[in-house]
Amino acid sequence: MIRTERLRLKPLNAEELLLAAQNASENHVKNALAYRREMVLAHPDSFEWYTEWALMTADEQVTIGGIMLMAERNDREIGYGLDAKYRNKGYMTEAVCALIGWMFRQSEGLAYVVAETEKENTASQRVVIRAGLSRYKETGESVWWRLGRDADHTV
Repeated sequence: MIRTERLRLKPLNAEELLLAAQNASENHVKNALAYRREMVLAHPDSFEWYTEWALMTADEQVTIGGIMLMAERNDREIGYGLDAKYRNKGYMTEAVCALIGWMFRQSEGLAYVVAETEKENTASQRVVIRAGLSRYKETGESVWWRLGRDADHTV
């Protein structure tokens, strides 16, 4: 569990991922959670690196979104989503910064944290910019961002 002033980030275990997948309303989310569950089961001693992290408010313990970690060679990619009523309040930036800090503290071999945003998704781009990631390439409809180990991981 990672704690910030306003949030708790909890890595979901295999049982929690199964439940989340069963309750997901969109097929792409169900498939992503099912894949995360397979990865968690394949890596039980380091499952935190392969799972969905639930974002919960510290005061109410309400789940408001999530961040997925994905392997990308010696890098880790993050993907995230937030319930609409919690957007534009800095929650995702706070969560992304906390998780990136945790990732670099936990793995000396981690070179970069990367993220992909859609070119039109300016809200998601603001999150990665505020978290310190820099644009490093564009492909089709996407913009790719990264933050290296030596960067400042605080907001």
